[in-house]
Amino acid sequence: MSKINNNPFVFSHSVNIPAEVAARIWDAWNNLAGWQHWDASLKGIEATENGLSLGKRFLVIPKAGPGAIAVSVTALIEGVHFTTTANSPMGLLSFGHTLTLNDDGQNVSLQHSICALPVEGGPAFPPPLLEKLQADVITSVNELSQFTLKGEEGA
Repeated sequence: MSKINNNPFVFSHSVNIPAEVAARIWDAWNNLAGWQHWDASLKGIEATENGLSLGKRFLVIPKAGPGAIAVSVTALIEGVHFTTTANSPMGLLSFGHTLTLNDDGQNVSLQHSICALPVEGGPAFPPPLLEKLQADVITSVNELSQFTLKGEEGA
């Protein structure tokens, strides 16, 4: 399921996965060196060490774009959620990653979200960029769920 809101630009996409594989999702998120295996938009990550921690800074290297993007982990609930945020000349770009146990207790919602908050009075995020980010979020959630369900190395 996908949801979109345009002021600021907010988009999320989620899929349901069996609860027993949720820990593998968290492991895949913690394995910064392996993000490109489930996120096709990335060449890789440059970090001093693997793992997520509040305040941690690292570089995300997209396949397309101007180069490495410095991000910080701005929210973290171990095993449940983390947010990375980049500060760009156009504004803040935050990516949320969340696991939520469904009411049935058998499944977990795997969700990635994006929030693009333009700088007041500055240039807006260009629609083609937002469309690309939206497509990347959908693809990454779908790929991560499949990657994890298959139990592939790095997950």
